[in-house]
Amino acid sequence: MVKSVADDGGVKMPSFLGYVRSAFIYLAPVLLAMMLLFIADPWWAKALGVLTVVLILVRVLRHATAPPPQVLGRGDRRDPSEAPAQD
Repeated sequence: MVKSVADDGGVKMPSFLGYVRSAFIYLAPVLLAMMLLFIADPWWAKALGVLTVVLILVRVLRHATAPPPQVLGRGDRRDPSEAPAQD
């Protein structure tokens, strides 16, 4: 129901497998970093865990500073050919 309301409002929504993919993309690196930092014993695993955390933080900062997506108002349907040119 939420997907149908969002689609009607012009918001692009992923399918169920799209949500699973998004969860895997964001949660798998966090799980890997936690395993390397807190469970693994060798020093190189700890270093790899720290590197993974740094890469996660870089991705979070890039995502946080990105411009928000444009959401169309109700009834506003824009063809891809009418999209504004991006610099």
